[in-house]
Amino acid sequence: MTIAVSFTTNLTVAQYNEIWRQLRETKTDHPQGRLSHVGFESNGTMRVVDVWQSMEAFEAFGPTLMPIIASVGGEATPEIHEAQHFQVS
Repeated sequence: MTIAVSFTTNLTVAQYNEIWRQLRETKTDHPQGRLSHVGFESNGTMRVVDVWQSMEAFEAFGPTLMPIIASVGGEATPEIHEAQHFQVS
C-alpha cells in the first residue's frame, strides 16, 4: 500500500539543508521505497511531504533519519495517510 507522509517540524531552512548534507555524505539520501520527497518553508519552519511504496519502507528509514534530525536539534512529527492515487508526470 502506497502511503503519503507529511511532517510537521521545528526545523529551519538551515537545519533542513544540514540534514540533506548529512544524508548525501552517508549516501542515504535515496532510501529504498521512497517515491518522492518535497520540502518547503511555511511560517518559518520546514514542512515535508514524502510518498513511500509501503509503511515498511518508511519505517526502515526511521533509524537512519531520526538521529540525523536530532543531531541538528530538530523534531519531526509524521502524519501518515493511505494514498488513493500517486502519479509522476
